[in-house]
Amino acid sequence: MSSPITLIEIRSLSFTGSTFINLLLGCHPRAFTLGPPKRVLDMLDNPDDQGDRACLVHHAKCDFWPAFFKAHNPDENFFLQLANASGASHIIINNPYGGETVNKHLDHPMIERKRIKIVRDARAVITSYLKYNPDCPPFDAITKWFITPATRFDYDPTNPDELCAKYEDIATDPDSFLKRASAFTGLDYPDNACKYWEHEHHMTTGNGGPLSTINRFKGTKFAGPDSEYREQRYQQLLQNPHRPLIDERWRDVFTPRDRFVFDLFAGHINEHWGYERDTFPLSTVNTFLKDLASSGENLSDIAPKGTTPDNELLALLQSMTAPRAEEIMS
Repeated sequence: MSSPITLIEIRSLSFTGSTFINLLLGCHPRAFTLGPPKRVLDMLDNPDDQGDRACLVHHAKCDFWPAFFKAHNPDENFFLQLANASGASHIIINNPYGGETVNKHLDHPMIERKRIKIVRDARAVITSYLKYNPDCPPFDAITKWFITPATRFDYDPTNPDELCAKYEDIATDPDSFLKRASAFTGLDYPDNACKYWEHEHHMTTGNGGPLSTINRFKGTKFAGPDSEYREQRYQQLLQNPHRPLIDERWRDVFTPRDRFVFDLFAGHINEHWGYERDTFPLSTVNTFLKDLASSGENLSDIAPKGTTPDNELLALLQSMTAPRAEEIMS
């Protein structure tokens, strides 16, 4: 007979570091890191799938998922079966979208759901997106890809029913986050929980970066054009596992104009999440206005559909005066 379990749901935008946080929260003897559940649920609906492709950590050598697929009962709740098979009382998932395939398993009288909201500096989020979409101009990534989901994302650190945190705070001090998570989830995390690569995981969906760190610990070398960079970061991680490195490549990727456009349309969102906004020399503002005029467009033409530019910066463009538009003297 199944016992009551807890679903820890991480909610975040894409490229926010949720795979790392999934793995971190799964570093407890009574926790199991799944990730977004739709992929494995779709596999279970396919009678030809035996589970040998499910695990992104052990791949075909995984012994957990094939055994689970063999014993799985499609008429019973997936998460309760997973908890029973893994011996876990807490299942770690994130962004459990997928329509009825997923929803029918989420609501059950024996499942308690606890939600964790994560944000990351949106400039880093957009830079990560551009890494995987190199043909997308930064302007389009800001105005067409990021704005709509960011505007809809409800992040309220004062909500007592949710645990809210910034990715950067977790990455620079995972031990403090795990203490907060312990109080919120009821799991008392061990001292080595921040070393997620040393723990057993069978994650089925996630970002390749943290997963490749686990495989590197198991002896598999990094591959690809950035393998030297990843190896360097891995060695630094081993030397100081309680303070992983923050990727701030957005500072090099974003041009002054990109940063201005970001602040115009999304700076107020980032500020609400707790991130400091940029300041700009008037020369950047003038360049933006000249480019806009030469293109024959106006602000309403380039503004993301259903959104408006930040009111302060809109006033700046109209009057050329605002607190954040300061002439920076050399």
